[in-house]
Amino acid sequence: MRKGLKLFSLFSAAMIFFTASFDVWANPPKSGQNIQDLQLNSVIKISNLSELNSLRELSETGENFQGKTIILENDIYITKDQTKDGESVEFKSIFSKNAGFKGVFDGNGKTLHFNVKSGEVLGAVSEGGVVKNLNVCGSFAGDLFVGILAFNNGGLIENCRIDAVVSNDVSQGVCAFCFQNDKSGVIRNCEVKGKLLIDCMNGAGMCQMGGICGANCGLIEFCQVSAELLNIAKRGEGSIGFPHAETGGIAAFSEGIVRNCSVVANIINEAEGEFYGTAGGLISVNNGLVENSTFKGTIAAFRAGGVVGDNYAVLKSCKVEAKIKGREVAEFAGSNMWGDESLYDFGIYRATSEGKGPQGVVDGCEFFGFVDSVDEERVAVFENKSVGALLDGKEVLFAPKITNCKINGKIIKREVDSHYTIPAGAGRKMGGKMVGG
Repeated sequence: MRKGLKLFSLFSAAMIFFTASFDVWANPPKSGQNIQDLQLNSVIKISNLSELNSLRELSETGENFQGKTIILENDIYITKDQTKDGESVEFKSIFSKNAGFKGVFDGNGKTLHFNVKSGEVLGAVSEGGVVKNLNVCGSFAGDLFVGILAFNNGGLIENCRIDAVVSNDVSQGVCAFCFQNDKSGVIRNCEVKGKLLIDCMNGAGMCQMGGICGANCGLIEFCQVSAELLNIAKRGEGSIGFPHAETGGIAAFSEGIVRNCSVVANIINEAEGEFYGTAGGLISVNNGLVENSTFKGTIAAFRAGGVVGDNYAVLKSCKVEAKIKGREVAEFAGSNMWGDESLYDFGIYRATSEGKGPQGVVDGCEFFGFVDSVDEERVAVFENKSVGALLDGKEVLFAPKITNCKINGKIIKREVDSHYTIPAGAGRKMGGKMVGG
């Protein structure tokens, strides 16, 4: 069993690795507004690509745009000839990751159209920064970015839409809005459509895919994802193992809060034609709170759950309509447990909106559909473990709970410590046949 600490550390390493900025962009900047004007104006209106590039030019001097509002006045095409069907170009993020963005970027309902080979659209949104009312669409390909809109978000991203096809050979992963949503970060009322594809060749490392973000440490709410998520793990040259694939309809990893979100998706983790890695309809590995959210679609992975792949925290009032296929798979979670000592020792244990704890809880969730698993006895969760940990210097045994949950309209009942079952007639698919009565 992988530990939440290891996964979080890999995300942190990825953050450091991807800090370097890119050196190329779509057409050299020809400032429609000179640097002095941009520095003086509190409201900056952007109408074309050259003016968009002027923002980058200023950001690279250290400007973070705090106290300034940028308004997009027209649709802009980031292609070789700046037309809708133009050839692809390399693209550099508009805002420097070093300076970050602390102003207000108002897309004004307009669209940035992309056919590009690399580069997050905005770079980094810092705490205090706001991005709103922005549409992004088009094609992204290459290996130099992991978040379509931004690498990380510490501010507010609100009322934004992404409709994109992403096909990347990457060493870490790809996500729609950002690779990491920081503790101060909020993503609200946003939508994702399209297709995310990773051909991940990273030795024995991690390849994360999330419909909204990779790692969520903040708040994601009222968001919708309607997409195909395909995470393909490959052996690198000289490597004896595969990178581990982590895919979630909302996020690969979350120690924050996800609520009132919906995902309609086909999620596949694969390595050389076999199901691989961990996947969840909403989150792959959850160390936070997931509530009042829904998943509808299909999931295929070695380890998977309709809500989450692995649950170390709280799943509450979530609904799933799905077909799930793999080896260690179940209706709600591949595993449900309180974490282990490392989770306490290094502070990954996260306070939810209801206070600190509890963990290993699945409450008020509903599932409708079929699970095709190697073990017909594992119902609701594939593993449900009580784990000892030190709390205030005392060793305590925590018992994860599954309460008030239904599968295909029937309330599930506890039979033994490690497994849950459903009454006759509820039905479960096993090897193409129905079991359970």
